[in-house]
Amino acid sequence: MESFSTQVIDGNGEFDVKGLQNFATSVNLAPCGLSYVVVAIMGPQSSGKSTLLNHLFYTNFREMDAFRGRSQTTKGIWIAKAVGVEPLTIVMDLEGTDGRERGEDDTTFEKQSALFALAVADVVLINISPLRSLFDWDFPPMVLRWCHDIGREQAANKPLLKTVFQVMMRLFSPRKTTLLFVIRDKTKTPLEYMEPILREDIQKIWDAVRKPQAHKDTPLGEFFNVEVTALPSYKEKEEQFKGQVAQLRQLFFHSISPGGLAGDRRGVVPASGFSYSAQQIWEVIKQNKDLDLPAHKVMVATVRCEEIANEKFRSLMINEDWLALEHEVKEDVVRNFGRRLSSILDNFLSEKDTMQSRCLILDFALNLGHLHVKSLERFKTQLEQSLSRGEAFAASVCICSESCIIEFAKGCSVHSPECLLLPTLADPFTFSSDQSLGHLCVKSLERFKTQLEQSLSRGEAFVASVCTCSESCIIEFAKGCSDSAIRHANWDASKVYDKLRRDIEAHVSSVHNDKLSELKATYELSSLM
Repeated sequence: MESFSTQVIDGNGEFDVKGLQNFATSVNLAPCGLSYVVVAIMGPQSSGKSTLLNHLFYTNFREMDAFRGRSQTTKGIWIAKAVGVEPLTIVMDLEGTDGRERGEDDTTFEKQSALFALAVADVVLINISPLRSLFDWDFPPMVLRWCHDIGREQAANKPLLKTVFQVMMRLFSPRKTTLLFVIRDKTKTPLEYMEPILREDIQKIWDAVRKPQAHKDTPLGEFFNVEVTALPSYKEKEEQFKGQVAQLRQLFFHSISPGGLAGDRRGVVPASGFSYSAQQIWEVIKQNKDLDLPAHKVMVATVRCEEIANEKFRSLMINEDWLALEHEVKEDVVRNFGRRLSSILDNFLSEKDTMQSRCLILDFALNLGHLHVKSLERFKTQLEQSLSRGEAFAASVCICSESCIIEFAKGCSVHSPECLLLPTLADPFTFSSDQSLGHLCVKSLERFKTQLEQSLSRGEAFVASVCTCSESCIIEFAKGCSDSAIRHANWDASKVYDKLRRDIEAHVSSVHNDKLSELKATYELSSLM
């Protein structure tokens, strides 16, 4: 099976939109819904990141040639599909940190790529070595420390972890990300001894990182699930390395299950919106703006709903039942118009088993989550303003809460899955409904004229005839409107009602004038005789 390795962001920070779209198509990403995982890896240059990924996920990322010495192998950000892993797992290989090609002071791309990985990935592998450790541990043999440092600008992995924590502060309301620390080329020192020291020093770095006021006292566990593992040297103990990597690989099977590496599925973007989401996230990062992930997900949800609505609209416009109904309504009044059209709409709006419908429901949930936050903020602001004006506390709470709940309810209605689709579908149906009501209006007016003429010809009183005939026609017109009504929309027939009344009044006035003229002529003729 192929892994479809693709460079999505080049060394200059340019995003390959077409490349990512082709990748998503090649791996059949869209139908996955929420059943997919993104795994990223970061770490020093030439530390074996690509080698680890290739053995862990059977990908084919380019690896360093040891005979050419330490140099930059991965440039920018590459992605590939993990081969043979369920659910579908997207693997992201990031350019190494502290490489001499960019220089010591050029850390912009490093921070941008770290922020991108944390915003997109469910699991982030941190590739480290105890010999060139985060915390300058003094593990023998010392000679290997020098070998690990060749070609690297910075002498420790500590800045990498600082970068991870600092950029995480720029993600508003992030979901938990799993940080899996992979200690490479482990020595005889047992992992059981190294892990608590590692965790303790990770906590020290977290405590030392400057945080915004909102997260000043937030514990590390609110942002990350921290896992630690260790692997032997690939060069010196290749068979042991492959065996332990095979064991590590098992953790990525069914990783989205509760308790799995990617078990926290809160706020996950549906697979169909992944490409667009990643592109927009990178654009925001490139502009050096803070990344508001909840707002971003709502934006992605809205775009995806529009895309789904357009897809359904195109499908509907070639539907045989719709085309037949559209033809009929152009000719005359169609019996059961509303019921037939509602049935057609039901087929397009109630496909609960399709992936697109599940995406709509998820997008609805994302919108409601954002709406909830906005409504709560509005309540807080209104209550504060009310109390600052000296208004009574209980009254202020009642008024402000009622106002916010009403606005929230309106938002729920506006963002419902059907409402997200109906605006796109409304135009042709509105036109057809107007045609149906137009035919009905003409028929009702003709019926009124006929009934009035027959009533007057029988010698019945003019005013009584007008009242009886107009009431009868309005009732029949109302029945016709009800028959044409579509359950999915609140289209207003009042304008057609008003037009029918005006037409009836105009006809009554015309008949009244004709009758007066007849009476006047008869009177004048009789006075001459």
